[in-house]
Amino acid sequence: MNNKAQNIKLLIVDDDPEDRYAYKRMLKQINGANWTVLEAETGDEGLDLFKLEKPDCVLLDYILPDIDGLEFLLQMKKISATPSLPVVMLTGQGDETVAVLAMKEGASNYLVKGALTPASLKTNLFHCIKISGSANSVGALSKADWNKKKKVELISEIQNLKEKLETSSGIDPLTGLPNRTNMLGKLHYEKCRFERNKKPFSMIMADIDNFSVIHQSYDARKVNEVMAQTGKFLDFNSRKQDVVSYWGKERFLLLLPETGLEGATVLIEKLCAKIESGGFPHPDQTIPVTMSFRAGAYSDETMEIEDCILEADGCLM
Repeated sequence: MNNKAQNIKLLIVDDDPEDRYAYKRMLKQINGANWTVLEAETGDEGLDLFKLEKPDCVLLDYILPDIDGLEFLLQMKKISATPSLPVVMLTGQGDETVAVLAMKEGASNYLVKGALTPASLKTNLFHCIKISGSANSVGALSKADWNKKKKVELISEIQNLKEKLETSSGIDPLTGLPNRTNMLGKLHYEKCRFERNKKPFSMIMADIDNFSVIHQSYDARKVNEVMAQTGKFLDFNSRKQDVVSYWGKERFLLLLPETGLEGATVLIEKLCAKIESGGFPHPDQTIPVTMSFRAGAYSDETMEIEDCILEADGCLM
C-alpha cells in the first residue's frame, strides 16, 4: 500500500439495510482508500453487479434470501477469470465448517459480524484486494502448477483457521460469553445503528463484590465456577435482545439495544432483587456472592463508545 489513497470499488451483498449502512459508516473511518460502494440485497443481484461492474472486492453475507454465500462463490467462479476470488465472507456466527468451505471455494477471508470493527474491516478488505491482485499476475503458471500452489496455501490456511476463528468469534472460554473484543464490535455496530434510527442504547457494568477476597479464600476451580455461574445468571435473567459479555477480571458488561437509562435501571433492579432473594445460582452456597451494577446510556452521536463505557463505570446503582 502506498500513501496515496486508492480508488476501490466495493460490492456489498447483504439483505439487511441496517447492516449495509453500518458497513458504509465503518468505511468512512478507513484511511487510504476512496470507496465506490455498490449494494445488492440478493445473491442474484450481487452476481449481476459483479459481472457488470467488476468490483475490486465483495463483502458477502453468508445468509441471503435466495442463495447462501457458498453458492454465491460457486457462481462467481463461473464469472471470474481469476482463481482467487476477491471476497470477504460475513456471518452472524463463528462457524468453523462454513469458514473452511468458504476458503476452499476461493474466499479471501471470513469475518464474524458481531466482532466487526473499522480496523478489522480495513485489514481484511485490503488483504483481500492484495491477494486478488496477486492472482492476476500468475500469468505463465499452468493450471496444474496453480492448483498445486493453491493446495499448499489452503493446507496452511486451514491449519491456522481454527486459532483465527477462536479469536474472531470472540467467545470467552471460561464463561461462554462474548469477550471484550467481541463486545466492542457490537457496541460500535449499535453506534452505527443509532446514527440511522436515533434510538438510544444502554450499557450496564456488573462487578462481583469483594472478588479479591473470594480469589484469595478459595482455590482456582471454585473461583472459575463462580465466574461461570455469574455469567449464566446474568445471561439467563437478561432480556432476549440483550448481550452479556465478559469484560475482564470480575467484570461483565451488558448491552441493551434500543433501551434508555430508565430501561437499564429496571433491569438492574430485577437483577438485584434476584440476588437478594437467594436466586444467585453459585455452585457452593458457602461462598457469598453479591454484585454491584452501574449504567450509562448512548443517546448523543457526538459521544464516543469509550466515553459511554466510562459513564457506565462511574455511576454506582
